[in-house]
Amino acid sequence: RNVDVNILLFNNRIYGLTKGQCSPTSETGKITKSTPYGSIDTPVNPVSLALAAQASFVGRGLAADPKGLEDVIYAASQHRGTSIVEIFQNCNVFNDGAFDDFADRKVRKERQVVLRHGEPLVFGANDDKGIVLDGLTPKVVSLSQEVNTKDLLHYDETSPVMADILARFTFPEFPVPMG
Repeated sequence: RNVDVNILLFNNRIYGLTKGQCSPTSETGKITKSTPYGSIDTPVNPVSLALAAQASFVGRGLAADPKGLEDVIYAASQHRGTSIVEIFQNCNVFNDGAFDDFADRKVRKERQVVLRHGEPLVFGANDDKGIVLDGLTPKVVSLSQEVNTKDLLHYDETSPVMADILARFTFPEFPVPMG
């Protein structure tokens, strides 16, 4: 159907408004009032779910990065069709620091990869790492004289295969895709 609607999904990995109950995106093992022995479920991946529902624009931003989030929301607003933006947002009452491993300002460059159409997937504090494909399997590589940016995977916002591959990136094995 691809209805022209923009959906902003605020993900704090908890149901904060219901006093800290486990949510579909809560981490496995998360102890809450509704899961006193820890969540046994694998968390739902909102980006994979949006792609499976055939949203024609899927993005991700970080509430603690207003400029990056503004860019993603603006792009979603300009898109004609269904857009879904997952927004990582801290819940300082019931799940404080849920995204600190990759969202803290000091580690963002090392642990996130910003997606820009046509550009190589480069990340790292010194832009010294990248993503290559071995067949359809992504791998993190260090940039060197043998591997440079032309060898890296270049982001193609029109490729459903690439979107699916990136949606499956999980930290710490891979940087968290943003954009």
